[in-house]
Parts: sequence; structure tokens; C-alpha cells
Amino acid sequence: MKLLQRIFGRSLSPAWEIAPGAIIWKLQPTDGGIIIGESRDVELKTLSLFAIRPATGQILFSGLTLDEPWWIALEMTIGEIAILHRFPRPDMPNSIGATAIDCGTGQVLWSNDSIRVLCGIEEIALAQRGETFDWHALALIDARTGEILEEIGDNVERAQAFQRTCGTISGLRGWINSGELEDDDLRYSIIEEAATRLLKERRGPLEVAEYGGYVVIGAHDRSKRSPEAMLANLVDAHLIVLQGDRPVVHEIVTRDAPGPSSDIFFIWNGMLIYIRDRRILLGINLTEG
Repeated sequence: MKLLQRIFGRSLSPAWEIAPGAIIWKLQPTDGGIIIGESRDVELKTLSLFAIRPATGQILFSGLTLDEPWWIALEMTIGEIAILHRFPRPDMPNSIGATAIDCGTGQVLWSNDSIRVLCGIEEIALAQRGETFDWHALALIDARTGEILEEIGDNVERAQAFQRTCGTISGLRGWINSGELEDDDLRYSIIEEAATRLLKERRGPLEVAEYGGYVVIGAHDRSKRSPEAMLANLVDAHLIVLQGDRPVVHEIVTRDAPGPSSDIFFIWNGMLIYIRDRRILLGINLTEG
């Protein structure tokens, strides 16, 4: 079998998949190797949270609902803590009110209607405090407890120094995001040729990441499922994995989208992670074989 695989190659298939039951709206990774996700039922106007360990596909929790059923959103992770913000008025994009969730257990750690978290690192967060949209009272808080560690007030320089620290060392270990392939990239001709063989009417840029001997591509092709889709210029999102110049994965992950999108996939320690049909989260192990 190994000899045949060396001669003819093999395809890769998902090691795990999870369907939280609604549209997967947003994903946030943690430095410790957890993915927490936000899923939404658009008709019922409800939101729920789920979390997995991508290394194994272990579901840590799923179907977690909060007091606010809809006007709340997953904003960021700080350490192993997820921060969600509320939107008091549906017609206003500004957020007031933060809720912190333990990404490993789903436990609600704290909630505060007068805090907006700006950024954070190692379970310390920079927050604005107040009851209106135009306040400037700044503080450093403990992201796990919500307790104030340091009052900053309107000391913008102190706040900016903390933000710079977050920006400098906020990269998550082991996580690889895709990047748009530029036409001056040395790999451009090879990758573009491989994509063109598979996609006859490609739309938008190519998004690319590499791991080991694999090149992962996110691309879009014109939808041909119906005359209506073609007339509306709808597109299908494709996930392609090349080993050399040979595709070992080729899957349509989103059908009939209004236009090309980014962030079709990302990689964590060799696990390729993507969403199929907006509702299923999958992982393909790129370290096998």
C-alpha cells in the first residue's frame, strides 16, 4: 500500500467534523489550541457558542446560550478567555457591555454592562468604562475575574503602550492564516496554473498557506448550478490542497455566494480547519503520511 501511495499518491480526508446546529458565524482561536465558535439561527434570532480542541476534534461544549439571545457577538480571545460584547441598540454598531467565557468549560466568568474591552494579552485586558458611547475612562482589568487592576482614566499614553504590547506579542503560537497570493510571488505561476486547471472561470484572488509538503489554496469559481446563479454572477468557494502539483483535496465549501470572501481556511499545528456549507466545521490532518 505504501508503495502504491508513493506512485499514485493519495487523497486526504477529514479527521473530524462538528455541526453545531446553525450557521457558523465566527471562529476565534486561543493560544492554548482551542477554537471557540459562534453559531446563529437567523430565523429564530438566537446565538449559541461551541468550543473544540482541533488537535483531536474533541467537543468541549456546544449549544451554550446566554441571557441576551441575539444582540451580542464574539469579539476576541485573551489567553483562554473569550470576550463577547453586547449591542444595546440594534441600529447602533457601538458596543457596551462585556461578557467573559472560559473557552475550556463554557463557564460564564463575569458580565459587566458598563465595560467595553479593547484588547488584551495573558488574561489582562484594556477596557473602557462608562454608561454611554462617548466615555473615556480607561482601566486594566483581570480578564478572568473582571476586577480592576489599574485605573488609567484618560491617560492615553499608558493605554497606547499597553496596546502596542498586545500588538507586538499577540501572535498565536501554531496558527497559520492564509494570505493573498501576489503576482510577483515566486510560487505564483505554479499555483495559478494548478488552480486554473481545476477552476474554469475563476473569480477573485487566490488565498494561500503552506504546511509541510502541502500548499493550501482558497479560491472562487463562477457558480454554474442554475441559470439564475449564472446571471447573478454568484460564486462557489473552493478549498484545494496541492502536494507538489497534484490536488489531494478539492472541495466546494460554499455554494452560490454573492462574491469572493477571504479566510476560507486556517491551519493549527498541521490541522487544516475550514467550514463546509456554512454549518459544518472540519479538520484535515496535514501531518499524516
